[in-house]
Amino acid sequence: MTFKGSRAQSSAVFEVLIGVIIMGFVLFFGYRALEAMAREKCANSIASEMAEFARAIERTVGQRYTNEVNFWPPRCFKNAEIKLSTIQSRAVCSSICQEGKSECVVLDFFSPDYVHRECVNIPLKTSFSTTIGALGSGGCEDKSSSGYTLVDLYDEPGGIPAGHYLLVYATPPGNAFPVICAYVKNRVGV
Repeated sequence: MTFKGSRAQSSAVFEVLIGVIIMGFVLFFGYRALEAMAREKCANSIASEMAEFARAIERTVGQRYTNEVNFWPPRCFKNAEIKLSTIQSRAVCSSICQEGKSECVVLDFFSPDYVHRECVNIPLKTSFSTTIGALGSGGCEDKSSSGYTLVDLYDEPGGIPAGHYLLVYATPPGNAFPVICAYVKNRVGV
């Protein structure tokens, strides 16, 4: 003998179980979508910060004046490092700089989860002096009393730090290649 109530109860339990499974899938895929959107937003912010920093370096070299720029890329990718490097490959330079250059300067963001490269249109022999001395002699003024530290954007241990930058054109008269003093304040590792 079967009761109608027990059938309805087992059907209700089964419907609840199906509902819980469906809700689990909805939550899982919703979380994944939110995670992907956050990652994309972070990547776009990094690309924007790097483009702004690259343009500031270009203006300092090209227009030969002091430039201030805030460089605060988001810290949403683990084990990230930012470097300024010289590339000697026509294929790589063409893809990054959109020109047929055989050599180029590139601002690189590397992490295990994300990579971004930004072309920096400056002469290959541009140097970033870390020598304290008279401005215009290849040296840089000491601005440590103002909280600034000199950094070599090509060879900074641990990569280029985030912070407030003061970029000073310091090429000595008669020097064929630009010399830049890159000072950073409120330095933070990326």
